[in-house]
Amino acid sequence: MRENRDPPLSAPTQIASRARYRRVAAERQEKLLLQGHPRRYTRRAMATVFDAIAPLATAGKLGAVHFQFAPWVTSGPGGRAHAEHCTERVAGRHLMAVEFRNRSWFDAPHAPSTRAFEREHQVVNVVVDEPQGTANSIPSVW
Repeated sequence: MRENRDPPLSAPTQIASRARYRRVAAERQEKLLLQGHPRRYTRRAMATVFDAIAPLATAGKLGAVHFQFAPWVTSGPGGRAHAEHCTERVAGRHLMAVEFRNRSWFDAPHAPSTRAFEREHQVVNVVVDEPQGTANSIPSVW
């Protein structure tokens, strides 16, 4: 088992500093993910995945390809463009299942457009059974 090497949090400033670091790190990851460079990498990565799962598909043992979008992928224009790019790469090859891990996809203003997106692209919605009540918990969508 790996030992936790983080020093113990003892002061509110340390807690605030780590929270800010995580927020900034997530923002940078989103920028890297959604600013265009990754398209050639996602094409290459998806080609590798499709090659790897081809034997399962050929044998009729592949139900769906699951895409889990990280919590920093929001329902904003960049996140939607990324999700649409992924659906385009999978379209016609496999059934796609999507799991949006950011609450913004299913909050009141965005839930109808998210469900419409899933219907339009014929993807399956996946939701993790998670405790409710946290800032980013995904509400039940039925």
